[in-house]
Amino acid sequence: YTLTGELLKEGRSLTAFAAMNDMIALGILDALGEAKLRVPADVSVIGCDNILFGRLKSIGLTTIEHFVPLKGKDACDIIIKKIESQTGLAKEQQPVSIYHVEYEPKLMIRGTTGYTQM
Repeated sequence: YTLTGELLKEGRSLTAFAAMNDMIALGILDALGEAKLRVPADVSVIGCDNILFGRLKSIGLTTIEHFVPLKGKDACDIIIKKIESQTGLAKEQQPVSIYHVEYEPKLMIRGTTGYTQM
């Protein structure tokens, strides 16, 4: 929020903000609203995480879904498997497992992004 206000005071012609996460994007939206800038008519905003508040119809935050809850579940499953493999009688003979899990991020287009003419 504060950094957005500072950027706007510099008088630069900005057309979009890409936030590290949705909570930061919400702060950007607040600062833009106070500056009387229209989203997305004047400037676009995108976040990352797809949090519940961004999905509210009144906010409609464009964001990137990267499946945080699923990553947490899969990480716990991997940890449990590793613990269980170390409790067997022949634990010295157990191979070391390496996991590589990828998730395809998904762009969730909502109401905070659009085409802006300069």
